[in-house]
Amino acid sequence: MSTLNDFQSTASRVYGGGDFYGITYIEESQNVGDGLFGFIITELSTHEDCRDKETALQRLKSAQAELQVVIDAIETLPDETVKSER
Repeated sequence: MSTLNDFQSTASRVYGGGDFYGITYIEESQNVGDGLFGFIITELSTHEDCRDKETALQRLKSAQAELQVVIDAIETLPDETVKSER
């Protein structure tokens, strides 16, 4: 099993109000039922070439920008119940 690096450990300590603080291994992070948390841990992985603070911040800011685009698009939808997934 792969131990979390410093960026991942920091994320697990603060994400979700600390709900994932006890996670020690990358493999554990993928099975907690929170896709966004798993995504963050993956993006901050040294196996994905995230080896410095600048890269970590760039990846998180890029994800933040993409999420904002989705938020903005959803805000333009009418306030009605969404049809179920098919």
